[in-house]
Amino acid sequence: MKGNKLTQKNIISRGVVLILLTAGIALSPGCGNSGQSSNSNPVVNAYRGKDKATLLAAATNVRAVKSALIGYRAQSADGLYPQTFDIYEFDDLRRLLPQANLPPDMTALKWDPAAGIQYDSDGTTFSFSVTALTSNRETITATPQEVTVNR
Repeated sequence: MKGNKLTQKNIISRGVVLILLTAGIALSPGCGNSGQSSNSNPVVNAYRGKDKATLLAAATNVRAVKSALIGYRAQSADGLYPQTFDIYEFDDLRRLLPQANLPPDMTALKWDPAAGIQYDSDGTTFSFSVTALTSNRETITATPQEVTVNR
């Protein structure tokens, strides 16, 4: 009968599990509302999930360009990034940064082709921005120090 013995330690641990289980249920999405909220609408949630995935993919691709630009500077004879006049459009970016393995179409990167790319550099630093193909059209900007998303 050792296994069925209820000790104070067993009672406390069962109580903690019960509290955590109750809190998890109470905090779950859709709990406590009438079902009218957009949080409980599976179509809206799926769309938001798609937007999040698209934004993540777009930002990941911007990070790849950032890495390629840093690699370009490391391998260039003068130790500089491409100048602003070197990159006007997406094809220029593809030509100058073959190591980034960019596809021929910006939509494959989850970037808005209508917005194009914005690149600015004096050779010692750079700013690279694109617009994500999401419902909010967030701008993703890379500098040598960071990648940011402007919502």
